[in-house]
Amino acid sequence: MKPTSRKVRLTKPCNLAALGLKLNLGDWSSVFQARDVNHKVCFLTNTMTRMLDETIPETTVRTHASDKPWMTAYIKREIRERQKAYTTGNMTPHRHLAKKIIPLIKRAKGEYYASKMNKKRKQDPAKWHRLIS
Repeated sequence: MKPTSRKVRLTKPCNLAALGLKLNLGDWSSVFQARDVNHKVCFLTNTMTRMLDETIPETTVRTHASDKPWMTAYIKREIRERQKAYTTGNMTPHRHLAKKIIPLIKRAKGEYYASKMNKKRKQDPAKWHRLIS
């Protein structure tokens, strides 16, 4: 099967902090000075998009049909970095990334299955009870 690509924004804590700082210190005068509500929305959207592009750039993520449903773009990127370190022989970064990836995967699996179970619990309580028994 052929992989599919999509654009996503990978949010890291440092990027979110930079975005918060930019939002607090940004120039919002064009939004406040606009008289028409449509112009305000346009200026607000343009300003927010520009700030997002500067702090959290979009990256292309390839997904495959065989990917697990809990696999995120961030985990895939970390796995790719770990593999790059391994193939170049940098074992210290490889070990560090391997130790980092394991809890990421565990957390993603837990969140995925918890949300799936909560959804089942609300939609079909009988099926939910059979799943947990």
